Amino acid sequence: PYWARGRGPIDIGSTITGGTFGGDSAVKVGQIRDGLSNTVMLGEALIGTQAASRTLPAGIGKLGAIDSSTAPAACWALVAGDQYTSTITDTRFQPGSMWGRSWNDTYTSFYTNAAPNTPRCVQDYDWSAYINPVSSYHPGGAFATMCDASVRFVTNDIDAGDPTQPQLNDAGTSAKNASSFTKGSIRGVWGAMGTIRGREVVAAE
Repeated sequence: PYWARGRGPIDIGSTITGGTFGGDSAVKVGQIRDGLSNTVMLGEALIGTQAASRTLPAGIGKLGAIDSSTAPAACWALVAGDQYTSTITDTRFQPGSMWGRSWNDTYTSFYTNAAPNTPRCVQDYDWSAYINPVSSYHPGGAFATMCDASVRFVTNDIDAGDPTQPQLNDAGTSAKNASSFTKGSIRGVWGAMGTIRGREVVAAE
């Protein structure tokens, strides 16, 4: 199900506490208990093209058997030079190609499970993005809008946790179902900024 992939502000988040947006759902201001200025709402994303589907920074790579426990480093391992060694076979699903379908991950969504401008990967479908960070052509980072409508520049070296660490459930094992995660984000400051009531009151500064 689609909610199993969400580890960022566009879906259920890295904990059961959730993020600011999700398919067929709504979040009230009062539900954002970690603070409006500490919670990410929107972020930049490079628009992919069919012609450059394998080329960084705007391309996107393909991972097999990917789920919500997959570590970001698994995606990074697909990159050699400025090219992905494996790319999605259906290039209709490039980021930005259908911006109106906001709940389809590869089109407009992003997650705080990986630092800005790091490689992004999907399984092979428009609903299967798991490693989809904010991205931009700005050197050093990307802009993000917080839930208080302030705009911040998030640097590429923001604390985003250990990229080799898979997301684990409360029992310490991998879990495909994001709702099994009830603890705080393991993705550092950046991951904590993607949840709305995880008791992780942290900011980018």
